[in-house]
Amino acid sequence: MCTAHWLVTDLLIYCSSSLEVLLERLKPFTHYELAVRSNGVDTAGPFSGTVEESTLPDRPSTPPEELQLSAIDSSSVLVSWRPPLEPNGVIISYRILYTVNLSEPEQQWRNLSEDGGIFSTEVRGLSRGTRYFFKVGSSTKVGPGPFTPVMDVQTPLRMYELDIHAVTGIIVGVCLGLICILLCMCFSFRNSKSSGSRGSWCLSPAVYGREAGYTLDRVHTQTTMHTLFHTSKCNLERPVNLTVMSLDCGRKPEYPVRTHTCKLHAERPPARSRTQDLLACLNV
Repeated sequence: MCTAHWLVTDLLIYCSSSLEVLLERLKPFTHYELAVRSNGVDTAGPFSGTVEESTLPDRPSTPPEELQLSAIDSSSVLVSWRPPLEPNGVIISYRILYTVNLSEPEQQWRNLSEDGGIFSTEVRGLSRGTRYFFKVGSSTKVGPGPFTPVMDVQTPLRMYELDIHAVTGIIVGVCLGLICILLCMCFSFRNSKSSGSRGSWCLSPAVYGREAGYTLDRVHTQTTMHTLFHTSKCNLERPVNLTVMSLDCGRKPEYPVRTHTCKLHAERPPARSRTQDLLACLNV
């Protein structure tokens, strides 16, 4: 009686002295081609025609591959995987189990189910700053297969989330601040302009000598110091010494323009020479 042999080419050879044989150790959900031939003493006949047959499906014998976990935000985790290497049938669903307590029995783990053609899912409603444990299994119509090894992921404590109301409040606040700054600048410029337009008055000698006249000019000056040396009323015949420090009257001194006449020198009689003064004394 012969024994069965597995060859590298997945060729199975069974020997039997009866007219039937039970083929064992076949792979589930696999297509096979069968052929029979007779063997004599030191002789072998030709193979018969081939017959095609498939084995029935079974549970997956391996877990899903490449389980990966990625925290999306403080309350969501993305779980992804690949189909098992030996599904032993058509995968009709995937089962995702997760928990925060690894010591809990499997029946108390929270679970999600996805269709057999889906290889990722987003788990929502998680607590932030919490460590979660996940595992994934697959199922055929015969039943579920083994789960993947447990993997863990930590949800972040806080992640930035755009709040339209907060953004609107920030924009409004910035606009109001800019408006206030512009108003302050306008008022400051207006006040400085009005204070500069008031100017100051200064005296400038028109002609030095006997016919000394004085003009009162309005000019724009910065903060300046003016030093005036006045003479008594009885000495109006003599020129008045006027000292002006940091003075800028806005026109050349050699060409003065009489814009205003001091009341002190208005209606002043013309100056007389010393000869006329002596004749006046003799007449007296």
